[in-house]
Amino acid sequence: GHGETRGHSEMRGHSEMIQHHLEQLTQHLKLSEEQRTQAQTLMRTHAKEVIRLTAEIDTMRLDMPPLLEADPVDMAKVKQLLQTLAAKEADLRLAHLTAMQDIRKLLTPEQQKQFRPMQSQMMAHGMMGHDGRMGHDGRMGHEKMKRGPKAQ
Repeated sequence: GHGETRGHSEMRGHSEMIQHHLEQLTQHLKLSEEQRTQAQTLMRTHAKEVIRLTAEIDTMRLDMPPLLEADPVDMAKVKQLLQTLAAKEADLRLAHLTAMQDIRKLLTPEQQKQFRPMQSQMMAHGMMGHDGRMGHDGRMGHEKMKRGPKAQ
């Protein structure tokens, strides 16, 4: 049965995403061995945070339908849940941005210049495959990225 493999591919998705971004950084920025190791550690830590936040957001989203099906609907509860969700989603965005800044700090000024165009691509991919949950696994985007180095 295919059922059991789902959870594993989700996990593998994150480590493959990290490898992919690490390869890209290493090639484009000519990372030293030390930079590569530090970047990998940062990305792993970040991926864990993303997994945690994403799970919390998903869990909260499940709390919404029962609230809306109630009669009468408790708008105060709905409002509270929406605000909490929005805050978590902001945390997730911040986590991505923080990870980018942390990686930047590892780079030389020359590497930082080259990192800038890559940064927006990595953010667009949710860096750690955050958007992978929406059904597409982010592979679509990677094909586009290889084609044109228009960022120069």
